Amino acid sequence: MYYPNEQTNIISSPVFYGNNVKTLCSLLYMKGSSYDAIKAFIAEATDDSLNISKGTIYNWNAKLAEILETSEYEKIKEKLLNSLVLHVDETPIKINGEQYYIHNISNEEYTLQYVNKKRGIDAIKEFGFLKKYKGILVHDHFSMYYQYGTGNAECNVHTLRYLKGVTDFTEHKWAKELSNLLLEMKARKKELIEEEKENMEIDEYEQFKEKYLTILKNGQKEYKSDLKTNSYREEERKLLARLEKFVDNHLLFLKKFFVPFSNNRAEADLRFIKIRQKIGKFRSEEGAHNFVIIRSCSSTYSKKKISVKSAITLAFENKMKTDRFLKST
Repeated sequence: MYYPNEQTNIISSPVFYGNNVKTLCSLLYMKGSSYDAIKAFIAEATDDSLNISKGTIYNWNAKLAEILETSEYEKIKEKLLNSLVLHVDETPIKINGEQYYIHNISNEEYTLQYVNKKRGIDAIKEFGFLKKYKGILVHDHFSMYYQYGTGNAECNVHTLRYLKGVTDFTEHKWAKELSNLLLEMKARKKELIEEEKENMEIDEYEQFKEKYLTILKNGQKEYKSDLKTNSYREEERKLLARLEKFVDNHLLFLKKFFVPFSNNRAEADLRFIKIRQKIGKFRSEEGAHNFVIIRSCSSTYSKKKISVKSAITLAFENKMKTDRFLKST
């Protein structure tokens, strides 16, 4: 931190903060601290010699987001466009009392997030990324995603949750049987991968698929057997129809080994957003936008074992555009 040489009016001779202080404040913010908490921490840690305003901290984050958006954020887009598989999901947030959504597009190495007032197709069109993507999308049956990519895979962890709902509310055996079969498929795939197999023999795959469809047929019979007394009948009907119609999407993980069993990657990448909402709501769309830009980059750095602190410091030093951390990774 640098001070004026003599005491003068703070407007004509402002205090200048070093990049280490800016980096620390941004790191605290990205770890979940509110602006009030950051301000209090810095004051306490420096015995009140630094009394940084919340507005100043906000402006630092806005500047950081601006630098990252034109450098690292664009590089993340380029990398994800070349990914065989992408995990997509969205979660609601509150901005100044109104509902918005943070959309997530990610894989095991990169995270890309953006804010939009809408959850559906209009938000995807406005952002424009998915219309360029030519790989496979993994999601939890949000039907709009079937318009993008060259293939779609359903999240089977979500499927297991829905099947548990049927088991908990009814005495129907099919849901438990299908749960066990899905877990058996998952285990079999793991065995084959450990044997360094790149795929499953078509005959074995077809046998698994036949068992899957047979269980669904039995499920239809159980469902129809107690329509008048089944309080869960509507949910069960929809699940049976969906599992049959999208069987190939639910079993794509078994046919193509590079496709994962679940969409847990997207859920994990959005988890911090939900934690952030508990700490405090966003007051402006601009603030939420700045947050997801920084979050996209910091999450990517963490995945790639890159120092988040070093990357943020580099950005504040205005070196990010010419010396990108992600350029050679």
